[in-house]
Amino acid sequence: MDDIAFLITEEYMDTDRDGNIMRKRTPHRVFCDVKSVTRTEFYDAATHDLKPDLNITISHRIDYNGEKLLVYDGQVYDVIRSYWDGDQVDLTVQARIGETLQRDGYLVMPDGCRLEMPDDNTLLISY
Repeated sequence: MDDIAFLITEEYMDTDRDGNIMRKRTPHRVFCDVKSVTRTEFYDAATHDLKPDLNITISHRIDYNGEKLLVYDGQVYDVIRSYWDGDQVDLTVQARIGETLQRDGYLVMPDGCRLEMPDDNTLLISY
């Protein structure tokens, strides 16, 4: 496993005084391999209005706990499919529109949540 991705766990905490839902996003780093999706998989998914971009294989199944968000190479992805193969987990992911990695190391989500990636490659959360 040569690549690093970040799985993001989302917890719904409470609502603020304006009634907006407050979420806590907790990222954790995993080792992985990244491959493109096959042509067949791409066109089959298109019939269900999905656009898979990558297949990501996580080395240990204990690292994956059903997370629906993943960050790889500065891009945020939705997990649209997971497949368990022995001790590994294969995730098919689709790029999210609107989330960007800023030059100063912040990943800005559409809801204004800001994930910071400092020098040690961990993500910190701030609002």
